[in-house]
Amino acid sequence: MVRHARNGSLIHARKVISLTGSDRRHQTVPDLLVHGFEIVDGVNGRAIPDPDSVFDSRRFEHKYRQPPKPGEIGCTLSHLRVMQSVAEDPSCADGQWVLVCEDDAELSPRFEKDIERVLARCATLDMVMLASVAAPADVRWRDPITVHTPISPMEPPIVSFGSKPLLRTVGYVRPEVMYGALLYAIRRPAARRLLSRIDGLPYFIADDWNEYASLGLRIGLVRPNMAGQVTGLHSQISEILNGELWRSSAYEPEPWRARLRIRTRLRRVGQTVAVGLADLRGRRR
Repeated sequence: MVRHARNGSLIHARKVISLTGSDRRHQTVPDLLVHGFEIVDGVNGRAIPDPDSVFDSRRFEHKYRQPPKPGEIGCTLSHLRVMQSVAEDPSCADGQWVLVCEDDAELSPRFEKDIERVLARCATLDMVMLASVAAPADVRWRDPITVHTPISPMEPPIVSFGSKPLLRTVGYVRPEVMYGALLYAIRRPAARRLLSRIDGLPYFIADDWNEYASLGLRIGLVRPNMAGQVTGLHSQISEILNGELWRSSAYEPEPWRARLRIRTRLRRVGQTVAVGLADLRGRRR
């Protein structure tokens, strides 16, 4: 049964990025279409004759300390194509959200029950990361992409009695070490603002949330993930930059003894309080 946006829904549209001719069009995309996602043809970075005419490779290399791969260029241009369509859609109300996912996303069994409740808690945010690619949906243990990211305590958790997960935490974050564009939500004003603040050609990877924050957007995070990455699929972006980032020291899990230390717990409490205060200041603007 195809799900369409209901009157009064916080969700205006659902879009899945997929390359034309990709095996995923008949492997994983049909499951997303059932949930009301519509296909957006992705950009094949390997088919761009002159990448430097559409992407600032020199700035990318300066930022990430290595040249962009064709798949990374195509991925960024694909997501910006979606944001352009959102920005130019007059039927999308400023308070509504557009869900964007990649074609290897596998939604949580509780996705439809939770998504509106989650987005209702995101009224002060511009973009929300609903899933990283480092953990399956609904798994509460460590996600190396988001575990180091304190969430503002301004919003109470979403409770689902008799269900897994029992709690979802959602709120404002400072996304210094947060990566992943498997599934996220964006508003039309945020899409317009983001596109207007890109100085020159695109120069970043599509899932660099810290870059979006630096462009003036308020970023949110949902934990645990509302989707997971389907395993065993061929990736158009082999040995993507993110793989190196995940193996960096920022994502090394702390030993359990260190996690139990009072000093560690106090530091995390302090970080959470700081993010909460930043969230409060941002809401007053």
